[in-house]
Amino acid sequence: MTTHKPETQSEILEVTIEKIVPNGFGLGHTGGLTVMVPLVAPGDKVRVKTGKRNGNLVFAQLEEVLKPSPLRVEPGCKYFGRCGGCNFQQLSYEEQLKAKTAIIDDCLRRIAKIESPPEINITPSPEAWHYRSRASWHADTAGKKLGYFYRNSNEVCDIEECPKLVEPLQAELTRLRSEMHWGELWDNVVHIDAASADKISLFSKEFAEEPAELTFESNGFEFQYNARVFFQGNPFVTPKLVEAAMRDLRGALALDLYCGVGLFTLPLSKNFSRVIGIEENLESIAFAKKNAEKNGSYNILFTGEDVARGIKEHNRRLKNLDTLLLDPPRVGVEKAVIRSIIEISPAEIVYVSCDPATLARDLKALFEKYELTHIEAFDMFPQTHHVETLAKLKLKR
Repeated sequence: MTTHKPETQSEILEVTIEKIVPNGFGLGHTGGLTVMVPLVAPGDKVRVKTGKRNGNLVFAQLEEVLKPSPLRVEPGCKYFGRCGGCNFQQLSYEEQLKAKTAIIDDCLRRIAKIESPPEINITPSPEAWHYRSRASWHADTAGKKLGYFYRNSNEVCDIEECPKLVEPLQAELTRLRSEMHWGELWDNVVHIDAASADKISLFSKEFAEEPAELTFESNGFEFQYNARVFFQGNPFVTPKLVEAAMRDLRGALALDLYCGVGLFTLPLSKNFSRVIGIEENLESIAFAKKNAEKNGSYNILFTGEDVARGIKEHNRRLKNLDTLLLDPPRVGVEKAVIRSIIEISPAEIVYVSCDPATLARDLKALFEKYELTHIEAFDMFPQTHHVETLAKLKLKR
């Protein structure tokens, strides 16, 4: 049996960009081809070099902007286009927000098969720059370079200044660049996780020091975590997201899947008699338990185990479940978890997603028993195509 391999022969094309689509690509048509181009604005006329091709669908790289769109702006970072960290700096912030809601709408129509999605309101970030309180840096030990990967590469782009970082995190990047003990690093490329709140927390498997514990106050709670565990990276939008997720939630029992350090679990404990939180990262669960005790949230049961297994083990406790909240990683929810949710049939589902495509895929599966009652977006990631989406569903009557 032979398999068809996508054509890869390159050619130079001219195309006008019609709109921005999922993953931040600009879409255009020419000569019977659908062309996907990064780093462009709607209305740009561009010269591109084609790459991977699958039938009439072609992915291309931007060679030159022949006629810039009125929507195009000057990028705010000197590394833009080379560094792989951003892909929306060529758009004004207003256009970034429009593109993100259009991406969500596209995924709901194309993947979730919703013919007429509701209008999607998006909460902007109060800070479009200097907002990011988490970062993943890479250190090239041979070249003594520290920064992010080049676009579509595993080579390190040496970054002196990243305008997305909050000021304390930028200061830490500057300090590391000047004080790194390069000779003591073992791997060719070393991964470093950094987080900022009341202080700086750093984690790398090559660093002997344990990451410092951080404290972040949000929605009347105090959360502790470190750079080794997940926590939302935009401190200006996170409280707004939590507030919207909690709106109108009340009941006897709530379940929080992929609960992390308890960002949503603790607020749920104010509105429900009992709450169960499940998270497979054991360090996150340790922080979650500490956060619950510190905040006096004694009506929460935290379980540190695989989510699919955990939800099955709690099956008997979950009869008459009022609300299920889930905030999965970018890959979305496992099929086994979706099956368990449908079997348990909570009265309401609150789904927090950082990927519109996997959200739409999971919603389509949940529509077997549920209907979408609310959806809105939160711009946690300015200057990129990424967006946080909050969807609420209720059991069909």
